[in-house]
Amino acid sequence: MKKITFLLLMAISLTGFAQQVVVQNFETPSSFGPLNAFGGLAASIQPDPVPGGTRINSLNIISSSTGQFFQGCEIVQLENKFKLTTDKTMSIDVYSTVAFTLLAKVEGGTGAPNSGASQNYTTPNQWQTLTFNFTQGLDNTGTANGSYGNLVLFPNWNPNNSGFINPPGDFSVFVDNITSEATPILPDPVPTTAAPTPPNRPVADVKSLFSDA
Repeated sequence: MKKITFLLLMAISLTGFAQQVVVQNFETPSSFGPLNAFGGLAASIQPDPVPGGTRINSLNIISSSTGQFFQGCEIVQLENKFKLTTDKTMSIDVYSTVAFTLLAKVEGGTGAPNSGASQNYTTPNQWQTLTFNFTQGLDNTGTANGSYGNLVLFPNWNPNNSGFINPPGDFSVFVDNITSEATPILPDPVPTTAAPTPPNRPVADVKSLFSDA
């Protein structure tokens, strides 16, 4: 009996801890908005770049040496936000043919409005999971503390965290399985109070824009 009670208490305690989940893997188009690429960077959804790879879709961002130094891509979440309160980490699967440093910045959140963190991709021609800790406050931001609906990726970040590389390089990056704790984006509540009924007016005081009445 004691063992059963202990197991039940353990199960209840475990359910009290939030867990990281794949918040965005680009498999469901309705889960994210239009890809907002800027500064000369190109962005699109593409299949796994690895021959025979099992990933279906991933985000492909292409840096251009003719673009601006601040070029990047904004991902707008439509179903779930990235929750960075107690656990301030996010992991992202990344593939490229070159080594580079990626800056990830969350925006549009509660608490600190935006927060930036960077990681080095070091395994060209292989998928690598990068873990970002949003306590760094890079690019003049603060420590994350809330739920964020936007994620901006900058592929030309300087590895010493002194700023963007200028000029940027020509290379392609694939992004998949963005993982963190999650907060669902709820629809706006339905009004519970009806609009007030317009008062009666004399016919002479009423002018209609849509009929001859």
